[in-house]
Amino acid sequence: MTRRFEGKTVLVAGAGRRDGIAFATARRLAAEGATLALADLPGSEVEALADELSGAVRHSAHGVEVTDPVSVDACLREVTERHGTLSGAYLGFAVLRNQPFLEIGLAD
Repeated sequence: MTRRFEGKTVLVAGAGRRDGIAFATARRLAAEGATLALADLPGSEVEALADELSGAVRHSAHGVEVTDPVSVDACLREVTERHGTLSGAYLGFAVLRNQPFLEIGLAD
């Protein structure tokens, strides 16, 4: 396997479940050398999963509620304080609403 993400830091949002696509993506990114900032809802398994993936590189875990702009800002501040700049992000979370996308506002 190539190490094409060596020296890169990637935020993976939605990575708090071992059986999810975001965690599978995080696992692959780590295998290819990325330093990860895993983020998901507070109380999810995100800390344990960050520890599970850590080896020579120490990944970080962050609680975030993606529907709350204040929480998102705080998460991004934490990530950049810990890792510096981000090289990429994978946004693998879901927000379920039963209405047309263009009608969904931040208050929803």
